[in-house]
Parts: sequence; structure tokens; C-alpha cells
Amino acid sequence: MGVSAATFYCQLPVPFPELNAELLFERQEWQAAYILNRKKPPKRAPTLNTVIRLIALGGFLGRKRDGEPGVKILLIGLQQVREFCEAMQFVQALGGLE
Repeated sequence: MGVSAATFYCQLPVPFPELNAELLFERQEWQAAYILNRKKPPKRAPTLNTVIRLIALGGFLGRKRDGEPGVKILLIGLQQVREFCEAMQFVQALGGLE
């Protein structure tokens, strides 16, 4: 289709902000978004809009007049989430931290 994941994530929450985040993100990914923002992940999956904003918080202020996060900010945030997930999988494969 020629649409990047970040572009897709930018556009989807607008008409469907209350969708369950696990429709697009693995549990580990949305939990990583919380942890990277120094927040405790909830037990149940949050909304898609919540996770998108958490992923974008590295460069998105979230003020009322700002609108939705842009593609560039989401690309950076998605990369951070993926790197964090890969690091956690590596730690788990090693048997955890001592």
C-alpha cells in the first residue's frame, strides 16, 4: 500500500480513539510505552489513542491546541519502543537480571 506504520498510527486514532490498543500493539509494546514514560502499565490494555500519545511523548507535548502527534515523532517513539522490547527479550533469554 505504500503507507508507513507511523502514518497509519497517526491517522487511525482520529476516527477510532477508543479502540483497544492490542488490536495494533503486542502487550509487551504497549507496556513498554508506559515504562518508557515512567508510568506503571495497567493490567488491561488501554485505548489505542492512549498508547499513541505515550509513544509520541518524547517530542509531543500534548497541549489542547497541538492536535495529534505527527509521523516523525511517532517514528522516533516506535523505534524506542521496539528497541526497549528487543532489550527486554534479550534479558529474558539470558535468564533475567541478577
